[in-house]
Order: sequence, then structure tokens, then C-alpha cells
Amino acid sequence: MGHTALGICDRNTMGATLAFQKACDKAGIRPVIGYTCTLAHEGEKVEVKIYCQSQRGLRNLLRIQKAVMVDAVDATVPLPELLRRGEGNVLVFGKLSPFWMEKNLPAVKALRETFDNVFYQVDLSEYKAERLDAEVLKATAHFFHTFYDERNDSFLVEPVLIADCYYPDRDDARTKTVLNKIATGAAHAQSDDQYFKDIDEHYAAVCALFDGERWMCRHTVEIAEGAEARYQTERNYMPRYDMTAEEQQRYGDRYAMFRQLLEDGFRRLVPRERAEEYRTRLEKEVYILES
Repeated sequence: MGHTALGICDRNTMGATLAFQKACDKAGIRPVIGYTCTLAHEGEKVEVKIYCQSQRGLRNLLRIQKAVMVDAVDATVPLPELLRRGEGNVLVFGKLSPFWMEKNLPAVKALRETFDNVFYQVDLSEYKAERLDAEVLKATAHFFHTFYDERNDSFLVEPVLIADCYYPDRDDARTKTVLNKIATGAAHAQSDDQYFKDIDEHYAAVCALFDGERWMCRHTVEIAEGAEARYQTERNYMPRYDMTAEEQQRYGDRYAMFRQLLEDGFRRLVPRERAEEYRTRLEKEVYILES
């Protein structure tokens, strides 16, 4: 299809991002690593997408994911945590967010100062339910009426063209509905239009409603071209145990501590008549860990 970059932005997981990067590398396509989550602030929630630009951004994004999936009880990220992790990342407010953005302008401005850039997602994909289409169009119209400065021909938050995509072909729409029902017992907002579109389809949808499509398309390219973040696959990153002062005095270094703890446990737990058997098994496991 002629694409030079491809992005992934799953909700509340980065589990597919490494396989995605490897597939992009094999195909000669630039990978754009992203993450969709929910920002919680003063009792309200809003969807955001975060796209890595640098290695620092990738490390920050992994910390954001930990805040969502480990630290939070409701799988959201609080504003202070998001403000700490903005460097090296681009933040995109979801398509239903303009009313929240208008109500929380200080938070929006703080995010603009922290993140490399902040955008609003323009997505004109149609749903099966007219009420959902109306909700999206109302929010999009509110954004352009509220955040556009006609005098300076600029936006407080720039719009970016990013269409949510859940399946490669239009015929796969039913599969998403089935998977949603299996996962949660309900069908999420259903659409036959959230397939992987080519450039002409994107452009035609935008031009049908907007005269300022140049802004949105340009920012999509900027995010893609600025995405330098990637997993380092040429090295193994093993966890390191940080010794206490008492442990350092007693054992010397981590390896000596590791071997001594094994020996202590061996003497305490292994029956004498089976010592040779267990010794063989232990040395095999140690070899595997060391190598």
C-alpha cells in the first residue's frame, strides 16, 4: 500500500509492541509505538493516546503502563503521573475529549509544557448507531469552534488525523464484535468503518467536511517521522538485585550471595540420601541462569 510507517496503540497493553516492531523491521516500515489509556483528573476521565518519539519516551511510556496496570485500582493514570512521564512522548486527546479539554484548560496547558507535543484526534469513521456518529461530530465541531484562533490562524491544541483501526479489512468487523462479547459480555461501539484504510480514503473523508485538512495530515506525518523509539533487541536485560549494606558486608558481591543462599537451602532442605541427585539438578539450573 506504499506506507512508510505504521503505528500501534492498543488499550492498556503494550504486549504486542515488540512483535510489531520486529514485523515492521522485516518489512522495511518505521514502527510507531503507542499506548491508549484513560486519564483521571478531579473525578472525571478522558481517553488519551501516547506515542513514543525517543528512547526516553519509551521508558516513560513503560512507567505509565505500570501506573495504569499495577498501581491503579481502576486502570487509569492520574494527571501528576502523566505530567512526570511526558518527555520524549506525544499525547493525543481522544475524539470525544473537547468538552473535557475546555473544562480543564490548566491541565491541558500543563500537558503541553511536559509532552513533546499535544494534539486532538480527528477520526471520522462511521458507526452503526447514529447516536454515536452524532456524539463524535458534536465533539469534533466543539473542538474547532473552541480551540481555533481565527485571528492567528492557529490552534491551542492542534488537530491530528488518526483513525481508530481494529481490523485489516472491512469484512472483519464482525470478528471485533464477537471478540468484544467474549471478553466483556457486551458489544462495544460497533462499526464497519474501522478497517485499515489507504491514504486516499483518509483524505477523502477529511475533505468532505473540512477545508483545513493540511493541519491534520501534516501532524500525522510529524508523529511518524519523529518516532525513533525502539526496543533494543541486540542485548539481554536481566534484573539486578540491589544488595543492602549488611548483605554486602556478609557476602561481598551478588554472585557470592547467590551461591551461598543456594548452599544454605540445599543443606536445610535436601535429604542426605538424595543429595547427589539434587546436586546434579541444582547445578543444571545454576548453569541455565548463569548462561
